[in-house]
Amino acid sequence: MLDTEIVSGEWPLVGARTIEHQGVDLDAIAEREGGSSTGLGAARPFLEAYFGLRPWDESYDPRANELILVPGVAPPSTRRYLREMFERRLVEVFGCVPSEIESGPASMHVILAYPGTSLPRLIDLPKPRQLSAKLVATVPGAHRVRWGGGGGVFDLFVETTDASSARAAIDAAARELRLEHDVLVESYPAIGFATEDER
Repeated sequence: MLDTEIVSGEWPLVGARTIEHQGVDLDAIAEREGGSSTGLGAARPFLEAYFGLRPWDESYDPRANELILVPGVAPPSTRRYLREMFERRLVEVFGCVPSEIESGPASMHVILAYPGTSLPRLIDLPKPRQLSAKLVATVPGAHRVRWGGGGGVFDLFVETTDASSARAAIDAAARELRLEHDVLVESYPAIGFATEDER
């Protein structure tokens, strides 16, 4: 819902009161989204992640939503991580997590380790960005990479028309970025996960 939808009357006002936002820094949301803290559009992605409707860690900085919380407020118990949503989607489609495949259309899960088990530091973020750009440029059929992270790994998801060629492209990109010892690749039958929820 956008402010214009309220102003136009598409969404009628049914009440007016001060928004209660304990534990959430609306100005931080606005700064991240490039809007104002009074605009409903600025808060939508955060609120969807807060209530588990979209991945909590889906951002170029997996800590982005945690940085919006007021200091001392714990992340919500309703949050869901990208890796968890991918596994759940596989089970929805196949009834279980299927065996990996060697060729053909695939949903690729690229796991990039980083030091420690806490959330990554901003200085650690360029390598996943570089790897993500290389995957879009070199993986057959790829046009988008979804990624998030936490607990010592970045999770990158990319769709491909051929798992075998994609593995070769991912291995080459990892070597070029000197990440060959930090990357694990899984390939599952294609489910379109990396292209879901395109914005």
